[in-house]
Amino acid sequence: GVVKTKTSAVVSCFTKQKDVETELEIVLHSVNKKWEIFDILVDGASLAQTYQKKYAKKIDEKGIDGIMADMKAEIAKLKK
Repeated sequence: GVVKTKTSAVVSCFTKQKDVETELEIVLHSVNKKWEIFDILVDGASLAQTYQKKYAKKIDEKGIDGIMADMKAEIAKLKK
């Protein structure tokens, strides 16, 4: 299903694999007249909140420059 306003929308669906049903919700926001994915929820768990908590701890430990360096190194590794 889809729930939509002028500036946001939530698209909900279910997927089933090996008799396990999983709910997916894609949260979109309208930015400069384009729809952009804001968050994805898997069985109600927000990926944005999960990553926010993960990176907040890393930023406290390494600072933003350290995180950016880690991300660049990971991207370089994936390109190989």
